Amino acid sequence: MTVHTMPKDYMLVLGWSVPARIAVNDLLERGRHVLVVANAENLGIEHPHLQFLHDDPADENALARVHPERAAAAVLCHEIDGNMLIAALALQRLAPGLPITAIPPRSNTAKAIADLGLAASFPSDDLLGHVLARSASAPHAGPLIWQLMSDEHHRIYEVGPNSGEVGQSVEKVRAARSLEGELVLGVLDGDTVQFGLESQTLNPQSRLLVLKRLDKR
Repeated sequence: MTVHTMPKDYMLVLGWSVPARIAVNDLLERGRHVLVVANAENLGIEHPHLQFLHDDPADENALARVHPERAAAAVLCHEIDGNMLIAALALQRLAPGLPITAIPPRSNTAKAIADLGLAASFPSDDLLGHVLARSASAPHAGPLIWQLMSDEHHRIYEVGPNSGEVGQSVEKVRAARSLEGELVLGVLDGDTVQFGLESQTLNPQSRLLVLKRLDKR
């Protein structure tokens, strides 16, 4: 594989699993270029924007070959927790500042990765379990989350405040953005997404999770 042909800001996926397959298909449908590094014999997907390197996704030499410093972000879907930690550390060395999302099988690994500041991390099984539990009191909680993730007309973005929002409360920023058709879902407080921080004042380092309608023009 000639990884040098990958355009800048491609999406890097390490490991192969059901969540990885869904993520890759979604990214390809959005027109993104995707490179997968996995031990799988094949991905079962063919697409002109998809490249596949059959190698150990936890091996630093293999990761160096795909030039992660050119990637827009990386998604870690290793089936072995220890390999996910190794890969996250390797990516941190090879591409400092690269946004990384890890989907480990166990919640303790997710916490370890988050505590080390290596990546945004959540266990897929725990996510599904919590959605099912919440459905007992809100039967449509699951469909709502699904719609947020899969809707073709909206996207969730993580953005910093603009210059006019610095020093303003979350409540005021949420109200102002709602007039522009944007919904502020939460505020990143350290490594945790918080809700209901209406009185919190935004600073230049603040991060907002915002639901936006796509511009179809």
